Amino acid sequence: MMASQSSEANARCGKELYQHIKDGGTTVTWTKQDYELCMAYCKIEFAETMAEIERCYGKIAPRKQGSPDKPGGLSI
Repeated sequence: MMASQSSEANARCGKELYQHIKDGGTTVTWTKQDYELCMAYCKIEFAETMAEIERCYGKIAPRKQGSPDKPGGLSI
């Protein structure tokens, strides 16, 4: 049960981070874990697009992943 609660909390956090960027926020203060949580959320929410990006470009390092819907970030 504990792992499930942790997974749900991580998914919520990833969604909040993604929404922060969608609302015009920045990633200046993000940690590696923040990037990883956001990208994990995107891999679920935008599974086909993220799979295609990984097929074309391989695994992207957290700081290189950028944010979907922002200049220089992944375009989803």
